[in-house]
Amino acid sequence: MKRVWLCVGMMIFIGFLWSDGLVAQYVPGSPPPKGWDGRKTAVRFNKARGSVELDDIVIIEGVPAYEWSFGCTATSATMIAAYYDRNGYDNIYTGPSHGGVMPINDDWGPSGFSGEAGSWLNPLAASRQGLDGLQTKGHVDDYWYTFMSYEDPYYDSVGDSLLWEEHEPNCVADYIGTNQWHNWQNRDGMSFVVSRMQKLYDFDDREYNQPPQRDAMHGLKLFFESRGYAVDLVYSQNIYGAINESGNPLSDGPDGFTWGEYMREIDAGHPVIIHTYGHSMVGVGYNRKTREMYLHNTWDHYMHSMPWGGTYSGYRHYGIGVIHPTKLDSLPTGEMQVNLHLHDSWGDGWSDINGYAGINIFNRQYSLVDTADSLITFNLDPDSTYTYSFIEKGTKGNEASWTFTTEAGTLLSRGSGSGLPGRKLDLDFYLEYENSYSKPIPPQNLQITQVDTTLVLSWSPVLLDIEGNNISSLPIQYIVLRGDSPDFEIAYADRDTVSTTSYTYIPALGETLNFFRVIAFYDGSFQMQDYDPLPPNNVAIARNDTLMTISWSPVLLDVEGNNISTKNVKYKLFVCDAPEFEVIETEVIEVDATSYNYAILENKLKYFRVSAYID
Repeated sequence: MKRVWLCVGMMIFIGFLWSDGLVAQYVPGSPPPKGWDGRKTAVRFNKARGSVELDDIVIIEGVPAYEWSFGCTATSATMIAAYYDRNGYDNIYTGPSHGGVMPINDDWGPSGFSGEAGSWLNPLAASRQGLDGLQTKGHVDDYWYTFMSYEDPYYDSVGDSLLWEEHEPNCVADYIGTNQWHNWQNRDGMSFVVSRMQKLYDFDDREYNQPPQRDAMHGLKLFFESRGYAVDLVYSQNIYGAINESGNPLSDGPDGFTWGEYMREIDAGHPVIIHTYGHSMVGVGYNRKTREMYLHNTWDHYMHSMPWGGTYSGYRHYGIGVIHPTKLDSLPTGEMQVNLHLHDSWGDGWSDINGYAGINIFNRQYSLVDTADSLITFNLDPDSTYTYSFIEKGTKGNEASWTFTTEAGTLLSRGSGSGLPGRKLDLDFYLEYENSYSKPIPPQNLQITQVDTTLVLSWSPVLLDIEGNNISSLPIQYIVLRGDSPDFEIAYADRDTVSTTSYTYIPALGETLNFFRVIAFYDGSFQMQDYDPLPPNNVAIARNDTLMTISWSPVLLDVEGNNISTKNVKYKLFVCDAPEFEVIETEVIEVDATSYNYAILENKLKYFRVSAYID
């Protein structure tokens, strides 16, 4: 692991470059610069200039703009949580102010801490005794001392003992780890953010280190879950073409979050976290023509802008944090899987539990031998109350047990408790549909039309999977790949996801030639396999009197851009008497190589298609 000291805007923070491709930083909190006046740089739309400008602009209406409250990452995450509170997620904020709904601008006043200019009170961001009716100690009381301090007031670091019991988590900063040195190694104002060139889903691996570290996006997921909501999707990702503070590319590969993906998030009504080196902000809109993001900067109540991949007030943009909370009216039905990850600590680091354990899920008993990760399949009844119970038999002859109960209509994502002395147990549940279908066939009848400077792609809906099963009733989405050359098996420039059978692309200035590929996949609970290969490229047919030789280039990448050249990639050759592969095929031939000799048995027209998969 390489540790990098960076100085941005006169604020020093530490970044980590890990050998496994992860990039992390302790975001220092970045309160407003001295003398900051947001009115000077605020974005104002002049409707009198006509509709051309506004036609290229999309803004998510109703995203709160809050001022810095004990950390920029905590404040940014709070703006997103408050946005959902104002849009039907009523349990996010239930306090006595503003009719129990988070306001569009925070008005609880300045923090009152001497020397903490720019710090405002916000009970959803950082709870505090006496604020918003709280009778007990809260986040500020337990964790805040002064900006960039290592001190946690509730904890005596010299005597390594509690001065008082810390409060139960009740605000965003509690869950994302801000200001908590003793728990998560975050100094006052700091949060910990992790990303990489590929999507980094719900990252919690560093929580089991000594000392532990909590990724802020994972913490935000835990916050939503604490309020009774599920989270369909949470990840961080470096943007495509991201550079470091020295101006060098973070990667020369095809990976990265694209401008098109950012626009899709905004179009879908999902504000995002903007990761910069040293500061966190909230992306709330975009200008399609100028490729600018519209944002709330945590320093004022105005809207501001910055170029995609550029800088804002000296902070360079390198990544995006995405979260999609959802309301569960009832538990999903069908066959489900649970992946159990069990960890414990004896004070010398996290390790697999020694000994053996048993787990009872939904009234069915399972045994875990040597407590390796275990995959369990069972059926769900959406109208029942489920009890999860865990019994561990320790190596010292002691026994500890935990029980977690979830009412009908909710999902328990994590439970933890302490039983054996010096021992902590963490139990993760990962629930996914066990999909009985193969992946969909490639979309057919791809067409491109040009309207002024806009390219419009369209295709036929996918009705079959590659085994010929009818999937017309399943939630199908499509990945659109764009490249500057037809060599999609090597690299591509952009990747977007759509739920319709059309896609609109506006070429950037100077783009003269674009290549597109469309891939179908199951949306929502029906998951793609870990590595879903791109379709084979350069398919060719050579014929003699008795054989037709079909050949293609080897597939080296999956649809996420991961290199799969070391995987056991195999191919399926589909043969049909008509070009309507989305309706029926006559033969399916499995092939280990990148060519196949097809015997000519009759003088009849044949159509071929090749699909890749990992065995």
